[in-house]
Amino acid sequence: MDFFSTFPFPLLKSSRSYRGVRNCFRDFWELIWSLFKPTGTCSNSVLRCYGCSALKAKSRKSRWTLVQSDLEALPIGIAPEEYTDLLRKDEATAHYHAELVTRYTSIPKHPWLLARFGMSAFLSGRAIARRFRSERTRALFAGLAAHSFLSLDEQLSGAMGMLMAVLAHAVGWPIPRGGSQSLTNALCRYLSTFESTLKTSSRVESLAALSNYDPILCDVTPRQLLEIGGARLSKSYRRQLASYRYGPGVFKVDYALNRPIPWKASECLRAATVHLGGSFEEIAAFEQVVRDGRHADHPFVLLAQPSLFDSSRAPEGKQTAWAYCHVPNGSNVDMLERLEKQIDRFAPGFRDCVLARRVFSPAHLEKMDANLVGGDIGGGAMDIRQFLFRPTWRHSATSARDIYICSSSTPPGGGVHGMCGYHAAKTALSKFGAR
Repeated sequence: MDFFSTFPFPLLKSSRSYRGVRNCFRDFWELIWSLFKPTGTCSNSVLRCYGCSALKAKSRKSRWTLVQSDLEALPIGIAPEEYTDLLRKDEATAHYHAELVTRYTSIPKHPWLLARFGMSAFLSGRAIARRFRSERTRALFAGLAAHSFLSLDEQLSGAMGMLMAVLAHAVGWPIPRGGSQSLTNALCRYLSTFESTLKTSSRVESLAALSNYDPILCDVTPRQLLEIGGARLSKSYRRQLASYRYGPGVFKVDYALNRPIPWKASECLRAATVHLGGSFEEIAAFEQVVRDGRHADHPFVLLAQPSLFDSSRAPEGKQTAWAYCHVPNGSNVDMLERLEKQIDRFAPGFRDCVLARRVFSPAHLEKMDANLVGGDIGGGAMDIRQFLFRPTWRHSATSARDIYICSSSTPPGGGVHGMCGYHAAKTALSKFGAR
């Protein structure tokens, strides 16, 4: 097995994050993507064995409602009867996760549990939020559902909210100790136990250059597969790839800070991830504006502050953070002022903490990683039209018997879980008569 990476990052013991970059100040480490990895828990047993451990931090949502992984210790500000009726603390919560991520095409092991989840999953975020009387509960759910990059009036936005809530209580929203580089290191150590080679800084311009390999798994989106696949793909399949749609992009800022963020609500200092948006209606209005191809004055902001829980991310006495907001795909609008005003709304004096910042527009993100088309970090729109047939009815298979696609443009979609590659590998091995 040979692995080709466009990125020039070998297995470096001194590096702290794969897809990580040094900030403007020495020894500040930022993650390009991503911080918390709740969906990765279904495949982390191998990672633990090869040196990757997780830190469990609390999940913090808008209007200083704090979600704790123990459902018995109810989220601060949430009415008990509203929340626990939807998310009961029982063994089923863990099964929801495994079923949704690992068994999307086969008969589920727990069909009744999955069906119970499915009764709500195809609803919109707004439809599910109507069940809650508490405004804080509605705001909490809005932040969860907004991870779908959909309007909260669209189908499947509720599914993302449900999944993120279930994961928060079933497994937490863990972050890797030492940064996402620890994931890469663990995978490379595992890879080294086989006859394999990892080749970095090896950009593949055409699959013709890999004629000696069979099969080939491509961790790219449909646009890149079209570029490198060429005539090896049928005309009808190329047309299907060409019609694939990408979702909204993100506008992201990395921060080096001289102290922790001065939140109005001190509970926020207990959270690695903070959602900033206010009420359900505010968050829903912003997400609708983005889906309409426009920019809002008061964006919904997702902010991460990992150095509160992992001191290796910043020098002693300093902190690191990053934040992003959703924007239309390919946007070239500078959202920095609007994004920081939203942070200042919940943490007055935030800008006084900033030692340095680095701004990434959708174009900058795509330049660093061609898979982030127009700043889309999810591998394509995850609406109802592209949920079941992603990127086509073939899923990870293509029109060529020896070529497969294994990116987040295949089921189960975006999220740092590794299951897109897992399913693609299983499909390829089954077709080549291996197990």
